[in-house]
Amino acid sequence: MINRREFLYLYDLKNVNPNGDPDTNSPRIDPATNRCYVTDVRLKRYIRDLLAVKFGEDAILVTRLGNEPVSLQKRVEARLESLEYTAETVRDVLCQTFIDLRMFGSPLAFNLKKNKKDKDSKGEKKIPSLTGPIQIQFGESLHPVIPVTVHGTSQLASEDGKGAGTFTDTTILPYAVIAFHGLINEYAARHTDLSDEDVALFLDTLWKSVRESPSANTRSKTGQQPLFLLSVTYAAGSEYHIGRLADRIELAPAGETPLTDLRGPEDYRIGFDPLLAALDDARPRIDRIEVWAAPQFARRYPDLLAALMERFPGDQLVLHQA
Repeated sequence: MINRREFLYLYDLKNVNPNGDPDTNSPRIDPATNRCYVTDVRLKRYIRDLLAVKFGEDAILVTRLGNEPVSLQKRVEARLESLEYTAETVRDVLCQTFIDLRMFGSPLAFNLKKNKKDKDSKGEKKIPSLTGPIQIQFGESLHPVIPVTVHGTSQLASEDGKGAGTFTDTTILPYAVIAFHGLINEYAARHTDLSDEDVALFLDTLWKSVRESPSANTRSKTGQQPLFLLSVTYAAGSEYHIGRLADRIELAPAGETPLTDLRGPEDYRIGFDPLLAALDDARPRIDRIEVWAAPQFARRYPDLLAALMERFPGDQLVLHQA
């Protein structure tokens, strides 16, 4: 069984709409705090798309078939046509087949048609819902933001060679630092067969997702860069995690620039003292710490890495190449 983990993921963006709302496709802003938020669905889409590049669409449950959207039932039935399973083994087969199902679970709220290869199968088989062991809270900017609407034009050539132009509006954030917190539950992992290898794959893909995923390589998303990823693995049987790690870091202006006017890393500093204090309190229950840090981030915050090395010496701290 895997150990419980939680993680903190930071990335920044410049002139990007990180997660458009369904009505106007503008960045999603909390009206009470003026902070931008990014849904877990958006982040999981990056992860799934990057996993699909590595392992093929057949390894991903929540995807398209022939570039067309399909229901979960059609997706599952189409994939199972080439697999051997029975009514009793269908859950295990699905978890073995779909990487994202092992990670994020699925409601799977439908009945599966009788398997022609299974002579003992009678009628339809109801597939039980699977709670994902990897749960990710909504991401949020560490500071208030003011979206900017950029006005432009687009021009299309007509049959007679004359151009037909239309006005376009694009709403972006000039700059923002986004923080995500997530948890990997060891008990839920039993039901989807999530392995330590899956967890390592997830963390590596999460780190790269906002920059390397095909769905991040679009006009509205290019400009996102991973900054810092901290993964905390707790001792076996600890049944404990700190929780809400994003609340334990503090962003403050580096000079006179208001937080709403940030335009780059030089305009602010991130304070990690509350996070380090929480790690100190939890240290007897922590098995190891893993860290990914972009080179520019590591240069700006050398004291953070030094503090982690001091608290978690030797094999307790793993520094990954970013």
